[in-house]
Amino acid sequence: MKNLILIFLIILFAVGCAEFNVVKNYTPIEFQVIREIELEFTPAKCIYSNVDKTFFIWQKDTNLIHIFKNGIRMNTVGGTGSELSNLSQLSDIALSPDGNLLALDSFQKKIIKYDRDGKYITSFNLQEFKEPALLAVAADETFYIYDDFLNEIIATRDFIENNWFVFGSHEIENPFGLCVTLDQILIFETNSTLIYNTLGQIENRYNESYLVDKNQRYSVIGNVIQHKSSGKKFTPSTKIWHSFSINSGIIILTAQNHILVGKFIYEVN
Repeated sequence: MKNLILIFLIILFAVGCAEFNVVKNYTPIEFQVIREIELEFTPAKCIYSNVDKTFFIWQKDTNLIHIFKNGIRMNTVGGTGSELSNLSQLSDIALSPDGNLLALDSFQKKIIKYDRDGKYITSFNLQEFKEPALLAVAADETFYIYDDFLNEIIATRDFIENNWFVFGSHEIENPFGLCVTLDQILIFETNSTLIYNTLGQIENRYNESYLVDKNQRYSVIGNVIQHKSSGKKFTPSTKIWHSFSINSGIIILTAQNHILVGKFIYEVN
């Protein structure tokens, strides 16, 4: 009887492992536009909180971050000054796991956290960093910060140097964007995309800047988004896109005075 139970458990475990290891194949069938916003200024970067449909838009060549809800500007934060909420040299913006705004000030070496309405919450000291330049935050509240002087990605939860996890040295060249998914860290360079796992090991280096969603690669050229493996093209707008980002499956495209937010709809095999 014991042997029968043992055999049953082994079979059950094997079946469970087989199901766990099934690789899903995602085929994009549609690009669904969530919202578009026409702006009176040129955006440097936009992030989107799906919690309450809030846009945080960094105005190019300024320290200003504009907050939009339902397509309407509700507030503007940052700017120069002596208040805790002011910025000296804004170098990146990101979303916290709770959907609030994080602004990286590379001159003051700190990250300022604002709520979704733009109210100052707190700041995180980065004085042990050299030149913090790019920022992304994982769902487990691990901060990934690219230090331009060290030319490395620093992963930390408490910002204490002794607890840093560092990777990417001698592999990264002049990145302009940093993104974190559930199991990957993406580094965007002008002509390449680097993909690391959460252990800091490089998995792929592509000789083009790609959007990566559900392990599917997309190039953005002009007003066209092209799925690399199938060649399928999506044209959500006539705008010419000059930058892109992705967070939790939400794709943000920026053009001159224009923002478009959308997502891919997939057929799963």
